[in-house]
Parts: sequence; C-alpha cells; structure tokens
Amino acid sequence: MTVTRRRNGFQVYVGKGTRRWRRTLSSREEARALEAEWRADLLNGREPFMNEEAKQAAVTEKALGWWVGRTYDLYWQGTKSVKTAKVNIGDVVEVLGEDLPIADITQSKVNDLIALFKSKGLASATINRKLAALGKVLTLALDEGAIHKKPKMSRLKEDNSRTKFFTKEELDSLFGYLDADGAGDIGKFCRFLLETGLRVSEALCLEWEDILEMDDRTRRQAPSVIVRKSKNEEQRVVPLTHEAYHVLIYGGVPAAVEGRNTRPWGDITQSKLTYCWNKARKSAGMEGDSECVPHSLRHTCASRLARSGVDILTIKKWLGHKTLAMTLRYSHLSQGQLDTAKDALNNWKEDGAE
Repeated sequence: MTVTRRRNGFQVYVGKGTRRWRRTLSSREEARALEAEWRADLLNGREPFMNEEAKQAAVTEKALGWWVGRTYDLYWQGTKSVKTAKVNIGDVVEVLGEDLPIADITQSKVNDLIALFKSKGLASATINRKLAALGKVLTLALDEGAIHKKPKMSRLKEDNSRTKFFTKEELDSLFGYLDADGAGDIGKFCRFLLETGLRVSEALCLEWEDILEMDDRTRRQAPSVIVRKSKNEEQRVVPLTHEAYHVLIYGGVPAAVEGRNTRPWGDITQSKLTYCWNKARKSAGMEGDSECVPHSLRHTCASRLARSGVDILTIKKWLGHKTLAMTLRYSHLSQGQLDTAKDALNNWKEDGAE
C-alpha cells in the first residue's frame, strides 16, 4: 500500500493478488486516512469500499497494462492474429510504460511514439500496425468511459512500390549456404515459397490433406495445394511446379508420421526460419539489405510470372491478393504483354473484323 503525489492530489494505491484499487484525493491526510481504511478492510477479508464516483475515477485511472489485458481478453485471445497483436502492443507498452494511466495517453505522447519508432528505422507499415493495436485499446477505454476523447492516429503513408526480386546469383548464394549448413529443411521450405509464391504463414499452415494429387476436372495428375488460411481469409488453389512438388513430398514431414504432425512443414517455426535465413543472408553478403527476407521469395515468384507474360489478373488470383492494386506492383515487368498487344494492332486487318 502506498500514497503518492499525483497531479493536483494524492493517490492511494493498494493491491492484493491480481486485484488493484486506486483513488486520488485532494489532500495527503485524506489519502492516508483512506489507506488505513482500506488496509483494515483487506486485513478483515473485505473488499475496499468504493462509492460509484470513486469507482468511475478508478476506471479512469487504470493503467495501460490493465487495458491491454482487457483488450486481449475481449478481442485478441483465440484469434489468428493474436501473436502479431501481442508483439505490436508490446512494443507500444515498452515505450509508454504499463503503469501509465490510460487517461494520460495524449496526442503529444502518440506523436512522440511515432517519432521514436521512425527514429529506429521502422517502416510506415510497421508503425501503422503498432498504432492500430494501441487504437484498439484506446477505443475500448473510450467505450467504457475511461477516457472522453481518443487521440488522433493518422495512418502513415505506406510505400508498397519497393519490391525485392532475387537474382539467380543471390538465390544460389542463399540456398547454397542453407543446404551446406545443415539447414536443408529450411532450404527446401524456402524453395517451396519461391516456387508457389505462398506467404510464410500460408505454407506453415498447410496440412497433408490440403495437397491435391489430381485435377478434379480432367482427372489428370496435376498436383496443387489448397490454401485455406490466407491473409484475406479467402480460400484458393495454387498449382505446384515440379520443383515445388518435389521439395514438398521429399522435404516436408513424411506423411507416414501424421500422428505426430499433420503439417508438411510442421517441424519449421518462424523463429527457426528467421535464425537460419539471417545466417544465410550474412553469408551471402546481404545483411545490409533490409528487403532480403523470406517474403521476398513471394515477390520473386510474382516477378517471374509477370516477366513470363502471365496476365495481371491471373497473378492476382495466384498470389491471393484482395485488391488489384497490390498486384499492379508487378505490372511494369509485363512488357511482353504490351509487345503482344502492339503486334495485334500491326496485324489488324479491316476485312477480318466483324
């Protein structure tokens, strides 16, 4: 138990187990008297008494850490984005402090938070995710009357134009290290990402039952995978190249041990992938390239499709983009399609038109 100076008053703070009680009074004497009263209540097994006005004041004074826990219980727990949410809000709490009263998160503190993240070199997209997590917490506090106004958190402009495509030499260096360093399973997994364009999370979530050995329409062998857990929550089917099928069947966990793991890449974790990839990146002399990440294997797959003349709508469907705007990043690589269009006009004959 303690009495501390707070703004224009004195705060009484008591705790028992996971329960906390706070109240701010105008004088130190009043605060010490309440502290003694609450001490007696707890010693006698009673919950410290708080009238309705005091209860509302206590809600207002609850700290950021408490509101984060409440937001987790109500909105994040059990969702597929729970890990990402915990990381993003965790970075915010690390800066602001879990004991900061929710009502003290002002516009100035939000602006300082953004400036700090920028100074650390975080991308606008990354900062937006962290602000979104904080915004969720503040919205809950607003709904429950703990704050009367939520600070403005304008979305930072994200630069989606920068897209890393690996060259053959870069891929040879990366895969060469992974294969030689005893991280062959990671090497095979990365080759699978390159050949399919799947997101890391999509590939890790694949089940053996998601592998289709035959095309239902033609009844011919045409291996593919069903992506059930995608970023935009829409299911899609992705055909497998010979290389993708090979590394999946011979690189994933054997189907015979389904009792232990029903996922082809079930022995691979995000932390293991990051660790091995960073070692390979350093070995290839690419540690200074911030875009040299496993996700760029997806970009490389898309660039190969575009440069091979595949139309942009097909690429969109292959990658599982929700909007065409995301796929248009690769449109400048489809010069072959424009050349085909030019030839069509050159060969146009009026008498052949209907």
